[in-house]
Amino acid sequence: MDGAFAEATTVRGFLDRASELRKALGLKESDETFKVLSQALDATEKSLGTTLMTSNAQGMAKYSAAVAKAAEAAGIKPLDGSAMDKLRAEVDFEAIENDILDLQAVEAEVRKEQA
Repeated sequence: MDGAFAEATTVRGFLDRASELRKALGLKESDETFKVLSQALDATEKSLGTTLMTSNAQGMAKYSAAVAKAAEAAGIKPLDGSAMDKLRAEVDFEAIENDILDLQAVEAEVRKEQA
């Protein structure tokens, strides 16, 4: 996901790419979570009057606040330290990172062949 964010120039582009990566890895999307992220983005972009670029620090701060507010309203709570520790114990992050690297390598090869 870090790579997807680094490649994205817009927050909407990142959300689209993150969704693609999750599907490629066979991860089920939480429709409610992406709905909250999208609604917060829509509200932020409306208040800014422009597309939210990932390089816009002030806009990203507004977006972060909008996400927190929308998540709270939807009953989505952030993971605390204990929940993160439990998640780390249950999920093999290294394997997921390796899968992502493999997918990126395949994507790069496909792009080479298409060029």
